[in-house]
Amino acid sequence: MERLSDQGKTPSNGGLFVFLEEQFTMTLTTNLPHGRKARRQAWGDYWKTGVLHSCPTSYSGNYDGVVGEFWCATARQLPAHGHIIDLATGNGAIPRLLLSHGRTDLDIDAIDAADIPGPETSIGAGVRLHPRVRMESLPFAADCFDAACSQFGIEYATHPEALGEVLRVLKPAGQIHWVLHHRDSVFTRVAALESEHLAWATSEEGILDAAIGIAPWMQRIRAGLTLEDPRKANSARDTFNQVQIALEQRIQLDDTVGVLQDVRATVHAILIRDADPASALVRYRQDLEHARVRCQDLCACACDQAKLLSLVEWLGGRRPAMRMEITTLSQSEGLLAWALRAMPS
Repeated sequence: MERLSDQGKTPSNGGLFVFLEEQFTMTLTTNLPHGRKARRQAWGDYWKTGVLHSCPTSYSGNYDGVVGEFWCATARQLPAHGHIIDLATGNGAIPRLLLSHGRTDLDIDAIDAADIPGPETSIGAGVRLHPRVRMESLPFAADCFDAACSQFGIEYATHPEALGEVLRVLKPAGQIHWVLHHRDSVFTRVAALESEHLAWATSEEGILDAAIGIAPWMQRIRAGLTLEDPRKANSARDTFNQVQIALEQRIQLDDTVGVLQDVRATVHAILIRDADPASALVRYRQDLEHARVRCQDLCACACDQAKLLSLVEWLGGRRPAMRMEITTLSQSEGLLAWALRAMPS
């Protein structure tokens, strides 16, 4: 964990990608690449898979190491029997973490704009999930929460509307505990790479179109049927093989990102085993397109230092009694995130 003053030591994007610099102007909405409906569907379908964090292909230990230590420390600082709001909860990872650290006394309302499971979901006593709730319009009374938590969530909201809503529902002596995407983090750089790979995979030249082209022929071979038009079958096979060569070349150029290996394995499994491979591949294409939406959202919403400081300045101007601390979370994998705490003085 590093202080803000150590930012000169954090890794850059290495020149691989140019991230568009954006000014954090509090009177403007965040410029996201996708509309609200597309984002809600992409994230809603994703959380239905049961994952607990937003970067499963990027880094498997989101809640180990320094990130886990942050939430362990948070669990110790939250007031006894406190009422907590978790912003952009996903599948409720933060409530689960707080409970795992022994905070069964907490009363937690966890919201997300996506179609996450509803209040009937059993995470633990005192935990309620609220689907399709936007941070810019919270359905809670003023001054009712002792703390506002967020894990890679608050940066996705429109500001200052969301910040104003958080302060409205937060008690005057309330706490803030947020982990936010860093513009130069491992997560952001991998998401940019994944977005590029997914764009290729789902393009006309990518593996999905080639696999859909060969799927009917594979289905006939598996069923023991003769090929009605061997020339077309051979053409589809040749196209698929050429695309696989291109895919392997992409993997060799960048073997640090596993998304293409995952795509290749899934496509092969569908072709070999699925009863209707063409339909399954069409559905899988949609999954990959949604994954690209999530990667692009992450890159667009990640905070550079100026953006984060503007956010902190806005909060401090309205809660001058808050003592705010910004740190960076880093470990052997590299820079992971920003961490922001705001506590009553």
